[in-house]
Amino acid sequence: KGRGDLALIASMGANTVRLYGNDPTQNHEAFLDELHDVGLKAIVDFSDYPYIQMAGNCIQTDFDCFTQIKDQYANDLKGGFLKWVNGKDVHYHPGIRTIVLQNEPDLKFFPMSNTSRFC
Repeated sequence: KGRGDLALIASMGANTVRLYGNDPTQNHEAFLDELHDVGLKAIVDFSDYPYIQMAGNCIQTDFDCFTQIKDQYANDLKGGFLKWVNGKDVHYHPGIRTIVLQNEPDLKFFPMSNTSRFC
């Protein structure tokens, strides 16, 4: 339950928090459960790691990011982004409002002369 920050945020009238980046090696289920319990939802972003930081990042693969993002997304799904209902049905966790796959691509990938890479 932490310090109760999420309950405080909800009591001020907020309905959503935005999380910039996440570590796909960690389990986020308890945090998402707490969000949901206090009536909040999250906008979660992928971190920059697969795009510009890891060995074999998107820049090094000529902006073919399928493998890097597939791996991160699969880990996020296993790490709490999915919720089992009635022991058989799988849904996105009710604490998630939106998943942002990449934040500010125009600031990460230079030069911007080939904008088709982002479509």
